[in-house]
Amino acid sequence: MLSIARLLIALVTLAVLFGCAPSSPADQVEEARAQTTVELISFAVREEPVASPAPEPTGDTEEGEVEGEPAGEEDAVGAEDAAGEEDVEAAATDVPVRTDVLLDLLVSSAADDPLSGITVELEHVDGDQNVKDTRLLWVPTPNLVRAVGAQVTVTVEDVDYAEGDGFSVSVRSPVPEGERSEYGEFQDLSES
Repeated sequence: MLSIARLLIALVTLAVLFGCAPSSPADQVEEARAQTTVELISFAVREEPVASPAPEPTGDTEEGEVEGEPAGEEDAVGAEDAAGEEDVEAAATDVPVRTDVLLDLLVSSAADDPLSGITVELEHVDGDQNVKDTRLLWVPTPNLVRAVGAQVTVTVEDVDYAEGDGFSVSVRSPVPEGERSEYGEFQDLSES
């Protein structure tokens, strides 16, 4: 009887020891992710001009000429007369643009030690709720305090946006070990 009691005490002691063992850094990040929420408050669309490369010289210029400019004064006047307002407007609208979306997010955490940033899943849908794009988005939260929400604005570059499109964000938890290298908070662990 006494040996069975000792065996039970030993088993309970081992269970307590293993149950209280400190978790790995990856497990701690996963726990903090599970206790973090990210909500989309609003979004704004911004178009940014994309700089086009300068034209390359063709080597067809004669001495004293600058490429793209006529050689003589008469040619310059003739060129100005030929360029109408339509050509100027067309040139102005031919500037390539990149569409960016600014997301206003509300981030909060119930973790004792909130993360300095979190990777969220961004879903972009069209007006009929068909998925147009999904991507991972890093949201820096260096000043996040437990139980206090923080508003963060994040820019998503080069979005194929059309009127009526929408966006949503979510925090995936748990993240499979094989995919953790794509998440910034887990990358920080491998660098330390």
